[in-house]
Amino acid sequence: MKQLLNSTQIPNKLLEELYVSKSKFTGEEKDLLLYICRKTIGWQKETDWLTLNLICKETHKKKSTVSATLKSLIAKKAITKEKHNKLGWVIGLDLDTFGSEGKLTKGEPTVNPQLTDSSPTVNSSVNPQ
Repeated sequence: MKQLLNSTQIPNKLLEELYVSKSKFTGEEKDLLLYICRKTIGWQKETDWLTLNLICKETHKKKSTVSATLKSLIAKKAITKEKHNKLGWVIGLDLDTFGSEGKLTKGEPTVNPQLTDSSPTVNSSVNPQ
């Protein structure tokens, strides 16, 4: 199987919860969960520093919608959120809920200077696994 570069691994348990079983998540919650996966797991991190304005800008959602959806996801134990400073939070997928055996970076989240290159490419080498 060819390895897909510039991609985000999403835990199977999360995908099953979102799409296979009768989901307890709304459409807005699904959107934000996948966005958070991209911003964290997509950069091999458990958490990332995110602001309300950034989330709204990148998801094209209203502040009131994002704020209510984040509160709902925290109540459902789908994400973790800690206040980082006056401007934003440290947010991540709740790995206790969805499980992860991956090797994600621990510690202080960082802002990646290389903003997303959303065009996936396929590696021509075969994955040895």
